[in-house]
Amino acid sequence: APARLDTAPQPGPPAELVLRVAPGPRADWFTARGRYDLTARAYRVSPASNRIGLRTEGPALERAREGELPSEGMVLGAVQVPPDGRPVVFLADHPTTGGYPVIAVVHPPTSRPPRRPVRAHRSASYRWEDTEAGRESHPTSRPRVTAQRPPPDPPSRREPRTGTG
Repeated sequence: APARLDTAPQPGPPAELVLRVAPGPRADWFTARGRYDLTARAYRVSPASNRIGLRTEGPALERAREGELPSEGMVLGAVQVPPDGRPVVFLADHPTTGGYPVIAVVHPPTSRPPRRPVRAHRSASYRWEDTEAGRESHPTSRPRVTAQRPPPDPPSRREPRTGTG
């Protein structure tokens, strides 16, 4: 008889998974209502999800700006919003550039790709938590998902040479 390997039972996916996010570089492309809806509403994983992106089903996020965006660099955990208004979280095999606005970025501890294929989580609903507010957002609370400018580049450490030397 073949050897049998005892393994611990694997827990199933959670009924709800909260993804913690920080404002993205294009949060200002969305209305206050759109930014609020991101952290106040629940989304389900779309069957179209894969290792490139976790596509969602749920309320569309309202945009304040229309038009196209030139391609920009993307990072693991970027929450990009295509024209249909439904957020897509970039996962392990995401492209290096994208042309839709990034409303938020998933906080690093939750942005690691799932150990099991995304399809294992299809029945779970997902919500986002605003990391700036430090608490879960509820329909009665006012999340602070706003665009922030990055700090200015630090001055160069190398002083220009003067004189002879």
